[in-house]
Amino acid sequence: MTFRSKHPIRRFLLTILLTCTLALPQINLTNAASDPFPLILLSSYYQSIPIDGQFLLVAVTSNGKIPTFKSSSSSIASVNTYGVVTGKKSGTCTITAKIKNAEASCKVTVEKSVITISESQITLENGESVQLSATVSTGHDLRWRSSASAIASVDEDGLVTAKKCGSAIIRATADGVSAKCRITIKKPSLSLNRSSISLYPEENFQLVPNCSSKRPLTFRSSASAVASVDESGLIIARKKGTATITVKVDGVSRICKVTVKAPKAKII
Repeated sequence: MTFRSKHPIRRFLLTILLTCTLALPQINLTNAASDPFPLILLSSYYQSIPIDGQFLLVAVTSNGKIPTFKSSSSSIASVNTYGVVTGKKSGTCTITAKIKNAEASCKVTVEKSVITISESQITLENGESVQLSATVSTGHDLRWRSSASAIASVDEDGLVTAKKCGSAIIRATADGVSAKCRITIKKPSLSLNRSSISLYPEENFQLVPNCSSKRPLTFRSSASAVASVDESGLIIARKKGTATITVKVDGVSRICKVTVKAPKAKII
């Protein structure tokens, strides 16, 4: 006796299991229909599958009755009329094949998805970007999220952009699990070519900052009437007195003290 099925694996399993059933001496198939103690044989009694993974659970009964299948938790693994089991989310449940006076069960474990991320921690400066990548064992799409978008944002493709000093956690999530990368936005290093200068009125001096950040610098004079400074750091002495030039970026600042001396006396 053979089974006709469009599914070659199912046809093969049904044929094998039926052959095993016919070989059991204690089962009398002639009187199977009236057997008060029927048996059910399963193709598997334990199975491990990934989320969205499937397998065919074949059940052969000694009395020829067609069993019904039921899952103890359809949210973990579902089963259809034909015994096709589908993993839904990680966990363990039982798939039971049942006829009158008999049942058999298969324990199904739906494995947790595994996400692998390219970096676990990265240090950046404000304005810098880095591309993160991640893979998930099920091949499902990932969702990227930042714990602090004001510090470090991330787009749907995993591109991280530093916004300001601090730290943030970037997570790649799929199938209820996630992998993370800690992003630290450090303060930049900043120095000036001079910390103090003396000038006469109308003289100028180019203040040159050395900064690790690519962010724009701001220049400010505490007394523009004494010594002014433009956006490039050019200091111009105006009149006798003192002024402090402050250079600032991302919360880091350096100063240069400017002393404007009295004009030189003209000799007539």
